[in-house]
Amino acid sequence: MFRMMAIVLLGVTVLALSSGCSTTVPVTADAITFHASNSWVPESTTHSSRKLQFRVPSDEPGVADARVVVWNFPGVRDSGDGRVIQANMDRWSTQFAQDDGMPSDGLALRAEYRVSGMPVYTFNISGSYTATDEADSGLQVIRPAYRMRGAYIVSPQGDYIVKFVGPVDVVDRHGAEFDTFVKTARSRHWFAPPQEAQDEGRRSMLTATPATP
Repeated sequence: MFRMMAIVLLGVTVLALSSGCSTTVPVTADAITFHASNSWVPESTTHSSRKLQFRVPSDEPGVADARVVVWNFPGVRDSGDGRVIQANMDRWSTQFAQDDGMPSDGLALRAEYRVSGMPVYTFNISGSYTATDEADSGLQVIRPAYRMRGAYIVSPQGDYIVKFVGPVDVVDRHGAEFDTFVKTARSRHWFAPPQEAQDEGRRSMLTATPATP
């Protein structure tokens, strides 16, 4: 049984859902609401396309924190043929290098399901991650033993991308929290499931997923 409790987040009092030791806080990106773990630290976004950003503490000396970012790029939307979704996942693969030198393409674990009628396409890959230096220097840095978990959500407001990136151990330890974040996504607007032809075009095997916060 869930219980409600008040939490102050960034100066705003919100209601949190608590079940046992697991507590989540409702957060909103445009008209999409998620439930984020209260162990995640909200951060200010530095780009208009970044709708939400969280730091996920590693709680280990010398181990970097992970980050969860929710993106929405105005005007960028999958038309139903899966090309935009595939292009994003292909690009994510190129950001990872493998120790044996083999290409990362085809190594990612992928899945598809629905959340409140919204198609969700997930992506999970690990390796040496190439990223832009966080000091805004524009330099590319290599971060070994990193994992990216991504989710591409097709919503009435447009397509949203959720990315969870950090050291493998940190991402794995908080994997259930990320699953909850994605699977509790809710739109303020009613959304009719896409036509069968669109599902087939995206090469998906969508199944109804119960919505449980």
